[in-house]
Amino acid sequence: MLDLIATGRFDSRDLLVAVDDGKLRGAIIAQVLPGHLAVMVPPSADDPATADALVHAALTHLERHHVRLAQAYLDAAADPSALERHGFHFATQIEQWVMASHGQQEQGDAVPLFSASLQFTQSFDRSLFSAALLETFEGSLDAPEANIGASAEEIDAGYAAKSERWLVLENQQPVGVLITPRVAVATFGEIEYLGVVPSARRRGIGRAVLNHAIHTFQRSGVERITVSVDGRNQPARRLYGRLGFHCSHTQNLWLLRLPRP
Repeated sequence: MLDLIATGRFDSRDLLVAVDDGKLRGAIIAQVLPGHLAVMVPPSADDPATADALVHAALTHLERHHVRLAQAYLDAAADPSALERHGFHFATQIEQWVMASHGQQEQGDAVPLFSASLQFTQSFDRSLFSAALLETFEGSLDAPEANIGASAEEIDAGYAAKSERWLVLENQQPVGVLITPRVAVATFGEIEYLGVVPSARRRGIGRAVLNHAIHTFQRSGVERITVSVDGRNQPARRLYGRLGFHCSHTQNLWLLRLPRP
């Protein structure tokens, strides 16, 4: 954590501590993200009263930054009680799926990287991309609770400004979007978001977009690819499984919607 703060990768104001009579009694992370979101880590504290004081201070911190939704990703063994006492509710389980980018896909599931009807472009009007991104959330099975009431601009801002963004076109009409990190960390790559607009679903476009991401990572030398998926999203889970991914880790997602400023 000290290294992240020293190198500017973490804002020290998002780390709150409880001190009593010169002694550290607890700490909590409430990280403000671009857009309308924040991520909280449950407090580590000497007693429930200190834990409650930390959560209260963290939520006040988020409200000052006009955060509208706080998220907490907890391992199964983590104690959510302090968050629950302040209004957080369990939403779903988020699974992390992993594949070796040189792994073999099941026969018959691979699709051509380039399709006569699909175009993957990074040259687009930003408002067109934002509109397509927002449309992909309609009927989404991936934690839809996290984006209720959010604008296209807020959702787009929630992804890193330096991320790679592709707009997927079919006959010059937007049918999907893909977001990945611009710079892979060592040999690790992540699919931050993949979405298809409702009118284009169930036609293999999602699989084509996923293959595009896989091939893009392979060309960059990435050896390990990850993607997060809602445990309720059975179509996505089946697709990832067919293309060589496996579930490696599961966390519980807790949410709290903050009052509008």
